Amino acid sequence: MKKIFSLYIILFFFALQSNAQCHEDRHSTNWYDAWISCETRVNPNPANDDSHWIMYDFGQPYRLLDSKIWNINDPSNLDYGFRRVKIDYSLDGVEWTTFEEVTFEQGMGVSTYEGFEGPNMEGIDAQFLLLTAMDNYGGECYGFGEIKINVEQSTVSNENLQRENLCLKVNAYPNPFTESSTIEVSAQCAGPVHYSIRDIFGHSVEQGIFTVNNSTEKKQFGNANLAAGHYVLELRQDDAVMYYKILKQ
Repeated sequence: MKKIFSLYIILFFFALQSNAQCHEDRHSTNWYDAWISCETRVNPNPANDDSHWIMYDFGQPYRLLDSKIWNINDPSNLDYGFRRVKIDYSLDGVEWTTFEEVTFEQGMGVSTYEGFEGPNMEGIDAQFLLLTAMDNYGGECYGFGEIKINVEQSTVSNENLQRENLCLKVNAYPNPFTESSTIEVSAQCAGPVHYSIRDIFGHSVEQGIFTVNNSTEKKQFGNANLAAGHYVLELRQDDAVMYYKILKQ
């Protein structure tokens, strides 16, 4: 029997259910119990324009099932609520797939508000979930409350993900690192290897070319000014693509 459990995702935090309300499905009317954005930002999915968005990192891949959603419930700011929303998902935070565009119901602004049924995500495997607001209910800013997703354990590993190919091999050491890491790339096929390194928000922090040709080349990555966090190295040689995760502590 498959074990199904719920992820309650509030603001930018990921946790198993933890709720002190008498009725667990009711949502606070306080503005500070919601996420609010008044300026657009660069979207983690390059296919999307600068926008108001929320990205969740579950820490590992899960099979996503049915969901429940609470829009912003502050009576004074119901018009901030997300309306048309594009849902994208990813295993590595770099390559994104669009699930669908859905319409979020407006919050009610009352303490008995219990949200609405969200989309069933049909068992897609994802570690990252991206909600991009296409529009809202007319407010100057954009707001959102909470999402709960029923999930199953995924058979997909959250180790370094790569598309199967016989040409490229990559290693980084030390990994995790505190100052710098050595990236070592080997290519068994002829041709340059283009690389880019992005942070968790999809911003490019470094890019270039490994001139390997049936050989191995090394490059140093990192410096004192580089923010701590996860980075994704993408390598491309013709049709071969590989992704590798690097962590600065």
